[in-house]
Amino acid sequence: MLDIDIKPYCGVLFIRLRGTLNKDNANELKDVDNLLKQVGIRNIVFNITALNSIDKEGKKALYESYKIGKGNNGSIILCVKDNEEVTEKISFLLDKIGIVEDELAALNKFNI
Repeated sequence: MLDIDIKPYCGVLFIRLRGTLNKDNANELKDVDNLLKQVGIRNIVFNITALNSIDKEGKKALYESYKIGKGNNGSIILCVKDNEEVTEKISFLLDKIGIVEDELAALNKFNI
């Protein structure tokens, strides 16, 4: 099961993922992708601290959201505190995305 909580704050879209991001629910991020495309949101924070696991399809879905944000000339930050299992599986993104421990640190990165 995947729970997606989306909240805008000061020009930043916070996307909190809880549960499991896998082939059974990765398409739920497509709704987020459509929002990113339609509104042209630039700055995105993915909070994955409560994500239990991620598989290949989940990684692809997260990467697609990353590409849309970058295509909007924005910045993407991951909140990953104490989530080594998931962080290890998305290591291919870690060189591209800013990483912080919590959402307050993410806001600081955006100078808000």
